[in-house]
Amino acid sequence: MAPGARHRHPQLARVHADARVRAIARSRRAQLPPHAQLGRTRTVAGRCLARKRLGRYDVMEPRARARAIELDPRGRLTRATRRAPTPSSPHRHRCLTRGNRRCGFHGNGRPRMPGWAQRNVIVIGGSSGAVKPLLEVVAGLPREFPATILVVQHIGAHISVLPELLNRRGALPAMFPTSGRLLEPGVIYVAPPDHHLLVSDGAVRLSRDAKENFTRPAIDPLFRSAAIAKGPHVIGVLLSGLLDDGVAGLQAIKACGGLAIVQDPADAESPEMPQNARDYVAFDALLPAADIAQALIVMAAQRVDAEPSVPTALIEEHRLSIGEADNPMATLDDIGTPSRITCPECSGVLWEIKGAQPPRYRCHTGHAYTIGALDAAQNARTDQALWVALRALQERERLLRNVAAAHRHRQARHDADRADAEADHIAVHAAQLQRLVAD
Repeated sequence: MAPGARHRHPQLARVHADARVRAIARSRRAQLPPHAQLGRTRTVAGRCLARKRLGRYDVMEPRARARAIELDPRGRLTRATRRAPTPSSPHRHRCLTRGNRRCGFHGNGRPRMPGWAQRNVIVIGGSSGAVKPLLEVVAGLPREFPATILVVQHIGAHISVLPELLNRRGALPAMFPTSGRLLEPGVIYVAPPDHHLLVSDGAVRLSRDAKENFTRPAIDPLFRSAAIAKGPHVIGVLLSGLLDDGVAGLQAIKACGGLAIVQDPADAESPEMPQNARDYVAFDALLPAADIAQALIVMAAQRVDAEPSVPTALIEEHRLSIGEADNPMATLDDIGTPSRITCPECSGVLWEIKGAQPPRYRCHTGHAYTIGALDAAQNARTDQALWVALRALQERERLLRNVAAAHRHRQARHDADRADAEADHIAVHAAQLQRLVAD
């Protein structure tokens, strides 16, 4: 049939046209690199191939690096990685969808956000009342956010569903990582129950080392390890919570050239932790939770001009905390001075860290406390010790009554009276101690 001639049967003509469209689609898919093929793994640019009429969508291979997206069975993003550059194409990537936004690229073939941030590690810590602002922060971050996010929430050894909550609220995938997993941009790693979350050699490290500030996972170990490993490329965020875990960690981030964001205490459900950070840290921003996400987007793109050296005392303290110090007591002598206080966890001697504000303490087994956490820990141990003493006195009284009864049974009146007198004496002390504990 000559070009431009009308087909006798319009319906048959449409069938032939659809067949030609499908043939063109198959040929174009075959010409694309493997990572751009349609399927379970697809590129952002390759998504446009799913359209029915290729005449409206001219999709070419992008000259920039392809960003591979893995989807779960429901079509939700589960992982984002960066693949090696593909051979250059004579055509630029071009998408004629509305506003060039559906495929995640600008019209010139570049992503809307930079492929790799200058400050590419973000560490977030929180305790009581921190879940709500954390969800608000994550909800404000775009899918193309180019930094890795690591989160510590005080959960102890209890079961946590925090990754599921973050996945429902935000565009970035969240998970409990395995030890050794490489840091990936645009992914949120959450500290698992009863494990410290650390950064080491560009990867995640999980440990069950000694508790810090009477908790595991703790905020300070994450902040400290990230500051040592990534220096000025780190942004630390401290949210709502009690006591002052995270304050020393933010100080470590600042000492290594990083940035610090503190939630405004007036906006926090539990303002004690943000207040301590405000008082002791040279923070870069004091913001309500609603503004933190936008601050992170701006700060992540900031240029890092210089990388200051990591303080030696910080490195030694970190090695001590992860059990890698050659001589723990000698290390403690270098960074602190022995105190007359014992560790509430192991009853060992505590060293007071030199120049720390607020004052901090460490023992040679690895336990660490700020002065606020030490006060809370000693208060808990003292209360426990008083109840143990009360139990011991009551049990002693009960035993002496039984001894007196046994003496009376064998007609040993003198021994029975002596046991009764001692039991009466202990009963008086037990009553006094019970009043003391109850008040």
